[in-house]
Amino acid sequence: MATVFCRLIKENMSGPDCEAVGRALIRAKYYKMPIRVFNRMPKKWKQTMGKRRMDALIKFKNKKALKNKTKRVYDEYAHKRLLRYFDGKAHDLYRQCKTPPPKPIYKMAEPRQGWNSLVKYLWDEYSLGVSVYKMYDLGTYNPASRLPSGRRSDHAFYPAKAFDLGFRPYPNKNAYLFFKEMNGDPEIEYVIYGNLIWSRSKGLHKYSYGGHTNHVHTSGRY
Repeated sequence: MATVFCRLIKENMSGPDCEAVGRALIRAKYYKMPIRVFNRMPKKWKQTMGKRRMDALIKFKNKKALKNKTKRVYDEYAHKRLLRYFDGKAHDLYRQCKTPPPKPIYKMAEPRQGWNSLVKYLWDEYSLGVSVYKMYDLGTYNPASRLPSGRRSDHAFYPAKAFDLGFRPYPNKNAYLFFKEMNGDPEIEYVIYGNLIWSRSKGLHKYSYGGHTNHVHTSGRY
């Protein structure tokens, strides 16, 4: 019986299905590691879809010319092609995956500066923050916006490659949950909440520049 696709896997997600994908990528010769070494790794490491494993998956998707081949996510197209490399252990691990509950249906929300003020690929993430997490728009496009380094921020492009969603008070449960949901989103480069930042290059770490206790800043990847 074929192992049925369970869920999308994004970078830094964890679970037995992530270990199954790692085993399959080794057998497909895209993840450069002997299987005996992989087997001796700590469980937490084996069951995390880290950057190196995701890089191997992207190479596999590109080689097989799969749909969404540039998106850093394990989807049903990748599953269908990688399944032939699953051994018995991988099948057993993957079948432990729990199908997540369906995402809440939410209404698309237009930025107050208009749809054209924000890159189209961020409309879903923006709408999720407004409609589900009940935050409010503090702006998309701002030509004067600068980073702490003095360079133009992602707000200074048109359409903007970033959006700010406000909240009060701080700490704020909804804002934090939205921040966590953006961690690993394939469209997101980095997201800031309070003194926390998740970035595609460094993962979750401390943010020391301040200024984000009344809004979540979300920057797109492209």
